Order: sequence, then structure tokens, then C-alpha cells
Amino acid sequence: MRLGRALVIAKYMVLASRGWSLALAWFMVPFPLLWLWILRLVGNSAYVVYFIVGTVISTSFTMSYTVTAQDVAQMKYWSRQYSLLLANGAGHLEIALSYVAQSVAMATGASALLLVLSAALTGASYGPPQILAAAGASPLVSAASTLLGYAHAISIRNVALSQQMAQVIPWLLLIAAPVYYPAYLMPQPLRLISAVLPTTYMADALRGSLALNAAEIARGAGGLLAYSIASILILIYAIRREERHG
Repeated sequence: MRLGRALVIAKYMVLASRGWSLALAWFMVPFPLLWLWILRLVGNSAYVVYFIVGTVISTSFTMSYTVTAQDVAQMKYWSRQYSLLLANGAGHLEIALSYVAQSVAMATGASALLLVLSAALTGASYGPPQILAAAGASPLVSAASTLLGYAHAISIRNVALSQQMAQVIPWLLLIAAPVYYPAYLMPQPLRLISAVLPTTYMADALRGSLALNAAEIARGAGGLLAYSIASILILIYAIRREERHG
């Protein structure tokens, strides 16, 4: 697998038919801001930081996970694009790397813009260290979300089932995690479940960055790294399975 070839494939994907996901990423930015404005009006002002983090994480996660899971499933099983790339010498891992790279680049830009606009809408003020820390957390969240979506798409061969699940799973993971609210407000059983959810670690990473809390950043980054590694292993296994059995 060569990095240069993967970058060429990524460029081809964007130019060929993946450009719509770039437009979608930026088109979705105003709608979470409307939701945040409503939360600011009716919610507890003490949880404004949670509202900001929840808005950014829910948008970044659902956009990266759902779009990736549905797009890859369609590209791989219904479109000729995946087979065309294979026929022209691209490997499964090169295609995966290129797709993840261009998806992370798209989602990170939209998430960063949403974070800036959310802070402005709520009147929150952050200094350069907090902005830099949050800028570092955004691609980590986008990468973990995209890898989870790609592993979902490539490991489930029933395309219709995969696409339906991709619409439901992200919202379950967001509802069950302390994204929009503190963990101590959750019932104890749900709090235990949320401790192993990827969305919990995404919120920890971003919230810790805005608060410059090193322990929270480390916890969030460590959890996202573990989920990313697990997604990569699932992806490799699915690729090896397909190479053996077709």
C-alpha cells in the first residue's frame, strides 16, 4: 500500500462522485445552530458548554458515521466505482485510507466552523490555547466517527440492513452518552453503559479541550484511539474475508 496512490484515489473520489458529501457537510452547519439556539432559550444556562459540545459532537458524529456507512455500502455493493478502482490496481486498504482521509478533511472543516459559530451564538469566550486544543480534537473525533462508519459498511453485507442501521445507531449512541448534559444527571445503569460508548469519549475530548483539562482530554483521546484501532481491525478482517471468499 502506497500513500501517494491513496491520495490520488482520494482526489479521484472527490472529483468523481463524492463531492456531494462535501456540499452536505457544509450545508448541514446552520441546522445545528438553530437547535443550539433553542437549547439556549429553554435549557439551564449552567450547561451552555455541554450544549455547545453536544451540538458539535452530534453533528460531526452523525455526519461522519451515517454518511460514511451509507456511502461506502452503496459505493461497494451497488455502484461500479469500487470495482473500477480495484480493476485499475487499487487495493482495498488503499481505498479505505483514501476515503477516510477525504472524509475527515471534509468533516473537520465543518465541525471547526460549527464550533466557532456555536461559541459566538452562546456568547462563550475561548482563548487561543482552547481554540488550538479544540482544533486538535476535531479531526480526532471525525477520524474515529469515519472509521466506525467504514467498519460498519464493510462488515455488513446486507446493504439495505446496513443503511437502516446507520440511521439508528448514531442517535442511540448520542442519547445514551453524556453529550448534552453532565454524567451525574444520568441514572446509574445508563451511566455505566455510557462509560464504554464512543460518543462519551468524543464529548470528553472536546469538552476537555475547551476547559484545558488534561485528564479529560487524555481520557477522551485514549477512548477514541481504542475505538479507532478496533474499527481498523474490523476493517482489515472484513477485507481479508472478502479476499478469501469473494
